[in-house]
Amino acid sequence: MDKKVIDKIVKLMALADNNPNAQEAQSAKEMAGRLMAKYDISIQMLSDNEKAPFEIDPVVLKRKSLRGFDTMLYKIISDFNGVGYIVQNGNKYINAKYYFIGSRSDIEANQYMIDIILRQRSSKWKEYLKLYFQVIKPTGKEKGIWMRSFAYGIGVKIAEINQIRTAAVEERGLVPVSRAKQAVAFFAEKQGPVGTGKKRKKSEMDYHGYQAGKSANLNKGIKSEATEQVTQ
Repeated sequence: MDKKVIDKIVKLMALADNNPNAQEAQSAKEMAGRLMAKYDISIQMLSDNEKAPFEIDPVVLKRKSLRGFDTMLYKIISDFNGVGYIVQNGNKYINAKYYFIGSRSDIEANQYMIDIILRQRSSKWKEYLKLYFQVIKPTGKEKGIWMRSFAYGIGVKIAEINQIRTAAVEERGLVPVSRAKQAVAFFAEKQGPVGTGKKRKKSEMDYHGYQAGKSANLNKGIKSEATEQVTQ
């Protein structure tokens, strides 16, 4: 991204915020918004005065595919953190892998959030088992429904936060831009076309799993003994 464009937008925003002339302030705000839309610049890029270039961080699994509810959860969190997330399933000869695409700081922050949410998921799942499955074990289908519901709860929680984020950006006359989409486009440019993936079918919901996801803390973990290893 041309640093001159970034600098110009920053100056226009400063002019809009500090100009006592309401008409000039509004004009500067609108011009900044048009430049951001034209050059596909996000508010996050401005706040960091243009983030570091994208990196591609691959993770090779020990199995042929990632579980669907994990893919769903990782995608939701990565989008929230402005990180691209691409899954490549394997076959009988090659293990599956997935990629995080973004600046190094964004990828690290994203992995931290995923890790602490997985720990909370593991802890909440164990609590659920103690309450409702003291005699018999849940089936694989029942566990899958609970896990998908947990991911859905996280998604609803994040959607609510994103609404606040978007409103704050739009109030300044700016256009919110998805950095995660920019990262995926960068990946496609380097590695080739990216598949859209299978459209998720509507599935059963588990109220307890959904509430567990909705109540999870996005930025604070729990004790390490609750760690759940799913990335390998």
